[in-house]
Amino acid sequence: MEPFHFLNARRALFLLAMLLLMAPVVAAQEGEASERWYVVRSEGKKIGYLKQTQAVRAGVAELSDTMSIELTRSGQTMRLHQETQTRESLRDGPISFRSRVQASGMQAELNATRGANGEFVVNEQVAGVKHQRTLKVGNDVLFPYALLRKIDTMTLKPGAKFTLRAFDVSTESALDVETEILSKSVRKTFRGDKELIQVRQIMKVSQSIVESMSWVDSDFEPYEVSTEIAGIKLEMQAASAARALSDNDVLEIFEPQLVQSPRPLKPSEYNAAVRWTFSYVRPTKALPANTDEQGVIAKANGFTTTVCARCGSEAKLSSAQVDRYTQASAWVQSDTPELRNAASKALAKATKRGPADIMRALQAFVANHLKDKTLTVGFASALEAYKTQSGDCTEHALLLAALGRTQNVPTRVVAGLAYVDRYEGKRGVFVPHAWTQAYIDGHWQSFDAALGAFSSGHVVLSLDGDNPTSFSDAISLLGNVRVDKVDVLERTP
Repeated sequence: MEPFHFLNARRALFLLAMLLLMAPVVAAQEGEASERWYVVRSEGKKIGYLKQTQAVRAGVAELSDTMSIELTRSGQTMRLHQETQTRESLRDGPISFRSRVQASGMQAELNATRGANGEFVVNEQVAGVKHQRTLKVGNDVLFPYALLRKIDTMTLKPGAKFTLRAFDVSTESALDVETEILSKSVRKTFRGDKELIQVRQIMKVSQSIVESMSWVDSDFEPYEVSTEIAGIKLEMQAASAARALSDNDVLEIFEPQLVQSPRPLKPSEYNAAVRWTFSYVRPTKALPANTDEQGVIAKANGFTTTVCARCGSEAKLSSAQVDRYTQASAWVQSDTPELRNAASKALAKATKRGPADIMRALQAFVANHLKDKTLTVGFASALEAYKTQSGDCTEHALLLAALGRTQNVPTRVVAGLAYVDRYEGKRGVFVPHAWTQAYIDGHWQSFDAALGAFSSGHVVLSLDGDNPTSFSDAISLLGNVRVDKVDVLERTP
């Protein structure tokens, strides 16, 4: 089957989050306000802009970031836009934060306010459906303005190192950022030649490492930031507003993410136990997760993963975990009347009602219901996918997960690589992909509404991917692996 879907919309949204965190500005003082613009580039082409504003009034600091990028997927343009804002009391710390994300036809909004007990009450709205939850943030975690003030106290002498724990609004998580001051050099900027300080930053995101190189002035104001995340090279350069808002170039980023198999799989091997030997393109310690269908063994500069229906082992879920995977979320809206009714109709003629039978029937329903296999959606929620009848692999996976939960079947969305026989003239390649897993009889079992079925070519890189930025475990692996060898095992290990 020809693939029509990619995981990369989620990857691009995660890139927005990481770039925002890697571009600090100088902390403003009471009564001050500032505005800075940056051009965002990849592979030498302009793909978007970043605008940063900051103001301090009446003892409250307000920082806002607006980033917009355009990417091309198989000739189709995908537009991604993200806005974030934080408000902090100079005396009492964080007050609130909010974000708004638009990805082609999808829009999501989040507003969080800190309560008297120190926890944040988070209100999230996706596809018109509202969800509320709470979030705890440690006292050692620095919000953006506090982070800037802390950096202002650090020495910028070559050789200096310091590590700070920063809060990222986009992912609602605390990230350790290690900073090392390197050397000074004169570099060309939109303001002319300037002596800048080279700074290396290493960010720990789950089990992955993201490294960036920046060139800042003596006030730590960045003029250039470069990084590589999930195989995509990105640069930001300080610029005028006119230059930042100028037309973007066309950049096709998805074909380079394909991973060639050493040989094509035979039809009889799709349901066999297959061991794939991967090596890293660039050094990393990241490994895929072991699942009930996938056994992973670390090797020098890589790993092997053996895939089949029972090739791996995961810890059994507790009752609390089972509850979690049957509950609705902002992106998996299994509590809505629309999706409950859809599941009932899909199962109306089903003669078998075991969990696996239910998931197979729902898988067929989703594959048929999403008639527009478009690449331009970005990352829509389950409800949006159902209403528009369109989407790529992520929408298929989210909708199937939501429908399964309406029937009290625990489900999750996983992300990784999927083997396909042909893609745009290439034979035997892995493409970035997302699919659904259901917890049945104490084991996680895969269902793929986009490709039609699970096979030995499904390699999980990240678990629990039910929102646009929840694939942090995979960012050191996507775009950073090659397949060196494929072995078909005579029997399941």
